[in-house]
Amino acid sequence: MKTIAKILAALLVLNGAIQAGRSAMAFYQFEDAARQVAQFGAALSEGEIHERILLLAGEQGIPIEPGDLAVTRDGLRTFVTGAYVDEIPLLPRLYTHAYTWTIDIEVLSVELPEIPGRE
Repeated sequence: MKTIAKILAALLVLNGAIQAGRSAMAFYQFEDAARQVAQFGAALSEGEIHERILLLAGEQGIPIEPGDLAVTRDGLRTFVTGAYVDEIPLLPRLYTHAYTWTIDIEVLSVELPEIPGRE
């Protein structure tokens, strides 16, 4: 009986680690995609970058609200800030942890050159 309890405890810890890892992986993938939009969006307005990042969030299942994301520019520098709360089920059906992920991106925006012969 002791062995079953230890295995069950280990499985619960493993499940919590996997769920937390999934949340972290989703955040870092979203942050990386948002960074690319900001960095290579020199020709886009702040509003267009904001909308594209929100579309990425929707596609990736990131629960961020439009009012929780801000895009500003200072010359060629683009700043993206925001936060969202992810409910991470650490113990199935028993305990969910609300973790706040914070986005703080500062990039130097560049415009990609046209490649001849490419549409």
